[in-house]
Amino acid sequence: MLGINGMDIRLAYFFLLPITPFLGWGPITHIYLHKKAVDNLNGKGPEGILGSDEDKESFINAGNVADLIKANQLRYKERYYEYAHNTIPTKFEGRPVFGERIWEENLRRGRRDGMIYSLAWICHQVSDQFPHRYPTDGYEGFVNARRFFAPYYPNDDDWSKRPKALRNDLISADHWLAEIFADLLCLSKEADFFRSYKVDLDFGDYPEMEDVSAKVIDEYHDELYPAVKYFIPLKPKIMKRVYRYYHLVIRIFMDMYFHFYEMLGPEIIHEFIHDYRQLGDLERMLDFSVEAIRDAIEQPLGSWNPEGFKIPDPGPVRFSVYSYENYDGPERYDFGFRRGFLPWISGLFFNSQLLNGLAGRVAGRMSTWGLTKPVMEIAAKRRRSGVNITAYFLCEMDAAANPSIDELIQKTAARFRLKEKGA
Repeated sequence: MLGINGMDIRLAYFFLLPITPFLGWGPITHIYLHKKAVDNLNGKGPEGILGSDEDKESFINAGNVADLIKANQLRYKERYYEYAHNTIPTKFEGRPVFGERIWEENLRRGRRDGMIYSLAWICHQVSDQFPHRYPTDGYEGFVNARRFFAPYYPNDDDWSKRPKALRNDLISADHWLAEIFADLLCLSKEADFFRSYKVDLDFGDYPEMEDVSAKVIDEYHDELYPAVKYFIPLKPKIMKRVYRYYHLVIRIFMDMYFHFYEMLGPEIIHEFIHDYRQLGDLERMLDFSVEAIRDAIEQPLGSWNPEGFKIPDPGPVRFSVYSYENYDGPERYDFGFRRGFLPWISGLFFNSQLLNGLAGRVAGRMSTWGLTKPVMEIAAKRRRSGVNITAYFLCEMDAAANPSIDELIQKTAARFRLKEKGA
């Protein structure tokens, strides 16, 4: 534990409370994937929009653009914009419809910055197909198949209240841990780049986005059903709100990954990840993602070719994290960050343009890990949840001299009194 008093911990928890739902969000991975895709780019990209270093930098910065919408649901339970993040339909065979539509609109307007922005949106959507929807090991999505806590899952056919709650907590923790390890690996492979990387989410104004999203909802009504009744058009003011907030979130998580990078070193990180059985094909997933992004850069419309990536006979998908798409009821929205006075007031603080401007100035001069760690420690002491399981795992990883994923899982399971099946 850090040697700070209770008041300091409470203040840290207040200021960083809105950050904890984003454990394992994966912002580093998307920046890395976009960088790798343009490192060996032939030509100047579609319509010549990636012809300069500044253009490429804008494309890389926009790597997280679609995830900012998804992350917003964790904070506010605002899942009204899922169609803008997910492919349609929400399957490996789905298309990056929203990215394609805003590309077409910006192409029609001849707006260069908007074309870079929308190309990054398309590339994010197709690269997400592998972690979230790739058919592998009977699961839909790479990260959904990484069951670190597999021995502690209840039986697949037991969906009564308590086993269902346990399963949901473990699914969330497993999903986030897979994305954390992907982030850590990507940062370790491009540490020099990320040391000098400046977070810039000032993507400009796109007032037509609300009209474009309304048309997508209307045109793809059948493919989005039954979720479509919850969806609303994405307004530019929502985009500005989330961009202002997540600028700081990305910075905080980058500092966390650099802490582990400096503590462990690149060789141990690579050994730590590559030697673990559940992460043996992580590199393949990253390579597939880069390949899909390069295809999208060459041909923004219609380049997504899921059949070209499918593994032979993946078998029936037994589980999908998107199974709620077929569920028509209020529980659809029953996950995300809980509302309340403290989350609201601290979220208001984080939405401040002044704060984010200040964060931009101090970025690279100091690390936020000293504030983040006590927040993780508080979360780790609380009741079982996906966030708190993940936080405890990270605290234990920070304390271990020579961490092993298997040992960390066993310690985490003991902390939350998880019982192995058959024990």
